[in-house]
Amino acid sequence: MSLELSTASHLSRNMFVYVVNFDKVAVMNQKVRWGVLGPGHIARQFVSDFQYVESGEVVAVASSKKKRAETFAKEYGIEKVYGAYQELYKDPDIDAIYIATPHNFHFDQAKNALKAGKAVLSEKPITISKKQAEELFSIAKEENKLIMEGMWTYFLPAIQQAKTWVEEGKIGKVLHVKSDFGHLMDKDPKNRLYNPDLAGGSIHDLGIYNIAMSALFTSEQIRSLEATAKFADTGVETNVYGILRYGEVNCHFHLDFDCMLPNRLAIIGEKGRVEVDDFWAAKKSRLYKLDKQVDGFIDEHPSIGFMHEINAFNEAFLAGQTQVSRMPHDASLHFQEVMDTLFMAIKRKK
Repeated sequence: MSLELSTASHLSRNMFVYVVNFDKVAVMNQKVRWGVLGPGHIARQFVSDFQYVESGEVVAVASSKKKRAETFAKEYGIEKVYGAYQELYKDPDIDAIYIATPHNFHFDQAKNALKAGKAVLSEKPITISKKQAEELFSIAKEENKLIMEGMWTYFLPAIQQAKTWVEEGKIGKVLHVKSDFGHLMDKDPKNRLYNPDLAGGSIHDLGIYNIAMSALFTSEQIRSLEATAKFADTGVETNVYGILRYGEVNCHFHLDFDCMLPNRLAIIGEKGRVEVDDFWAAKKSRLYKLDKQVDGFIDEHPSIGFMHEINAFNEAFLAGQTQVSRMPHDASLHFQEVMDTLFMAIKRKK
């Protein structure tokens, strides 16, 4: 219950009058009502984590193929099913929409949701160009609506612990950030990952995580970017190696659709380093003094990890905010700017 504290002049200094603000109580007890747009694999992971969320509930799902939405709704006990996205936008009982479709659809779907009065959480990348992201955030400002890119990794406790160690100076001045992200993917040209019309390729699907980690653990402006790439027959990039330079910090990253990489993040400083395995879905982080491990963190919560960004989004929504402080619009615009530049760099070397 939310209480406001007031004093009265006729009371002693040790006595107080507590006045209940019922408007605030209603807000605190309110649940954000979610609609899911695109019931695919990642949406299943997202919705599964609502069992650990008290501030919101999934009440509707929409797909261009209604049968697919019906199957999803039955699996997760979702009440409303729509076979057209427009029906989800128009539903007056929906507060926020989670977009989990292929990247190239995010811009139009987020725009339509915002203009229909809904808050939006869009899977990463939120758009496929900085220009699109700028337009989207401009619309959100005009509509006074909350919108956030679903960089769930930023909210994971293991990543936050790693950031705390770095900020506390445990590894000294940061010199390098190294990350690799690679999985052996099905090379079927019909696969979304290999389809340029669906914004396929390793940069959009994998590299945005590496870019996000480089930005999270550096504080200076980016000053240069170098990259080389290998391309599939469909034209999308499958293997990318690059270096981003933020001030004096070198951020090395490697993306690969052709093999399994260690999938590790390392933040290296003058006095030691922090390592995070499977960093995009981090459960563990380790602190080293030179080569000796001196501390470690294990996230033992059974959730997949989406609950953390969901809770942060719900909190911002219920507070009437238009951005989530841990994942602001400026961060998304930076990711897009780096990706735009990266695409230009590898195309010159194709």
